[in-house]
Amino acid sequence: MRKSSSPDPWILPALKNLKASGEFVVGALSNTVILPEGHPLRREKSASDGLRDFFDFFVSSAHVGLRKPDPKIYQLALAKANEFAAAHAQSDRGKKLGWEQGVRPAEVVFLDDIGENLREARRQGFRTIKVPLGRAYEAVEELEGITRLKLAGGHPKAPMFPTGNETRAKI
Repeated sequence: MRKSSSPDPWILPALKNLKASGEFVVGALSNTVILPEGHPLRREKSASDGLRDFFDFFVSSAHVGLRKPDPKIYQLALAKANEFAAAHAQSDRGKKLGWEQGVRPAEVVFLDDIGENLREARRQGFRTIKVPLGRAYEAVEELEGITRLKLAGGHPKAPMFPTGNETRAKI
């Protein structure tokens, strides 16, 4: 858990740019845990908390009592996307993007590093992108092709692996 607390150097700029574009509902569906008070890894405000600012909605498995790849958590995430779209359908952004029609499963692009989670997302009708461990830039490039946006930051395309509380290039 300590190793996964650093934001990925390719995914973080992609999230920032995707959110800043204003062209999509951006959501997170994460298998999470709630650590008890006093646990050495529990922080009231962690580095990952700031990441939530890049999402229009966030589904935390620990808070909803479901975990990927349970089909119900994907259905819940789609419902949350539709709640967001409905709440913003009359805004200029919502009108321009057709949110009054809602979000259909085929319009969802789901990224994950675990094949079982991706398979269930496809069964739910979502498009999927595998995020290879240490090579998230490959997933970001694929997402750029789908969104037609420049999402990546200016980092070198070298595999990155978490080590302790930071991420290091492996060249």
